[in-house]
Parts: sequence; structure tokens; C-alpha cells
Amino acid sequence: MQAYNIHNLKQLDIVVDNRFRLVSHLGGGSFGQVYQALDLQTNTMVALKLEPHSQHDSLDHERRILKHLGEGKGFPKLLYYNGHIDDYRVLAMDLLGPGLVDLRRYCGGPLSLKTVLMLADQLLRRLKHIHSKGIVHQDIKPSNILMGSGRSGNVVYLADMGLSKIHAPLPGNPLDNPAKRPRLQIFGTEKYCAQALHRQRYLAFRDDLESLGYVLLDLLLGRLPWSDEKDGTLTAHKLGIDIPTLCAGAPPAFQKLFEEVKRVRYNEMPNYNRLRKLFNTAFRQAGYKYDNVYDWTIKRYAEMEVAN
Repeated sequence: MQAYNIHNLKQLDIVVDNRFRLVSHLGGGSFGQVYQALDLQTNTMVALKLEPHSQHDSLDHERRILKHLGEGKGFPKLLYYNGHIDDYRVLAMDLLGPGLVDLRRYCGGPLSLKTVLMLADQLLRRLKHIHSKGIVHQDIKPSNILMGSGRSGNVVYLADMGLSKIHAPLPGNPLDNPAKRPRLQIFGTEKYCAQALHRQRYLAFRDDLESLGYVLLDLLLGRLPWSDEKDGTLTAHKLGIDIPTLCAGAPPAFQKLFEEVKRVRYNEMPNYNRLRKLFNTAFRQAGYKYDNVYDWTIKRYAEMEVAN
């Protein structure tokens, strides 16, 4: 399999492993490329990841994490894997809907409090599930959070397990786990990664919760205090900011989330049920109804009315 011009897929009629016909290019990154493909065996659309053998093997790692995770609401289902298709590793999974990056761009700015609180409720459930399986995601960010499609269009999915790990508890009840190597490299997206990584600490369950908190604040407020900063300046700002300043302009539930992060030790899991209650209380106090009507739903309805 050679590298193809992603803009000419329909003309090229590319079929991978005599099973998956590439339809469109969805995105790419350090791991390789992602395509929408037609599964010729089931006549359904799937998301197909192609990773060259010349790159670090993240797809087989993701396959093993997905198998360990098993089936659960709000996680893509592993449909197919082959580590040796010409010069590529190939993985197929459920084709999901748009991600939060595209949805925020579509809505034209920060998301409403109602939408962010509905997202928070589902994402706290996703973290509880993945952590109950002993998995730390390690890369919570808007581009890895997608909505479902079709009948699952209102379901929030947590995707891309390429950087995930199985959590190994330490003896006793330590606060954290300092890196043994000279310098632990920052991975994932620095804007959303937990403070522990900046402090040269290995990540635990609480750190996924911290990253989720940054994502929710960014969606609600339109930016984080360090959004325009890089490298050392970003690190210093993130490590130096206090929780009230970080959460200024957001309901108290957000501050409680970060306080929970500070309370939890390396081997422990956050109190997801308590946090869900806090966010649900904020939701009810604002007078919202849990109707699965997100900002993008309202905008799409308005566009359809204009078109008609």
C-alpha cells in the first residue's frame, strides 16, 4: 500500500485488505491517517486508521487497550485489526460523529453553560468507566471527544486510546509517582495535560479528571489562562495559578472538581458520583432541562428553518 493523494480517493477506488473501500480523509497526526471507509463485508461505514510500520507502533497498543476496556457506552468499538497490510498497521472502529473542536468552531465561539454541563455529566461517566477497568487515558482533549452518529447522536464518546496505559498501583498510599528517568517528556497536548506531567510525575486517574476540567473550562470560557503561551511560560503559569483564579467565571462545581484532583492520591480514584451531583445541581439551579439539545442542535435547527 502506497501513500495516496487524500483528495482523489473516489477516483482511485482504494480498497484495503480486499475489505475496506476508502471514502474520505478524516484527519491525521503522528500516528498516521484516519479515513472514512466502507466495510464491504457488512456494508457499513467505519473509521479506518492506517499507521506506517516506519512510525512508532501506537495502533497495536490502542487495540490492546480497547480489548481490555471491552464494550461500554461512549467508547468506540474495535471492529478489525491487522498489523501487516503491506507497510501499514490497520485498525477499524465505529465511525463517530463530529468532535468538539469542529462543533465549537461551527457554533462560533464558547459553548453555553447548558451544553458544557451536559457534556460534563456524560464525560464524568466515561472516566468512571475507563478508570474502573484500570485504564488512564492520558490524552483528554477536545479533539478526542466526539459525538455519536445516527441514533447515538446525543452520546458523548471518549476516543483515541493511543496514549492510554494500564495503571499500576504503588505500594502504600503515595501522593504521586516521580519519574525515574532524567526527564519525563511532555506528551499529549500541553494546553490540557495535568500538572503532574509538568512536575515530572507519572499520570494517574486523577490526572484525567484534571485534564477534563481544563477542557470544560476552555469550552465554557473560550480560553484557558495559558492559551496563548508556550513551553516554560505555559508551565509556570499552569503550576502557579490558584483554583479560584483558574475557575473565575464558572459555577462552583468547576472549582470543586479541581479540589477533588488535589485531594486524590496516586492509587485512588476520584469521587465521580459526588462530582456528577455537583454538576447536576448547577444544571438544575440554572433552570435547564436535560433534553439533549446542544448548542449545535439549536444552530442546525435554525439553519434548516431558514432553508425551508
